[in-house]
Amino acid sequence: MHLLPPLLAAVLNIFAAFVSLLILLTLIAVVVLYVVDRRQHKDAIRHNFPVVGRFRALFSYLASSSANTSSRWTVRKCRSTEQSETGWTTPQRQKATPWPSDQPKT
Repeated sequence: MHLLPPLLAAVLNIFAAFVSLLILLTLIAVVVLYVVDRRQHKDAIRHNFPVVGRFRALFSYLASSSANTSSRWTVRKCRSTEQSETGWTTPQRQKATPWPSDQPKT
């Protein structure tokens, strides 16, 4: 007694084979990256922490590229209220200023 129609069973078998192949290729890629990272000596992080050291470099690159694009629009010295001679007031929104690292070097 079959619980699934033959066409659905065939599709599920193909999908299962595809997922198994994808997992096998991922494991092979991780082993290759491990061997490459252990054999190189230029980058100490990748040599001492194979495969995981690559994620550190990737996250560092992503953090630096996102910080460079969003830092121009960061408003600094924001306070919810300020005290003036007349009492507590809500400050006007300050103009966004770039970070010192975005300033041109002289």
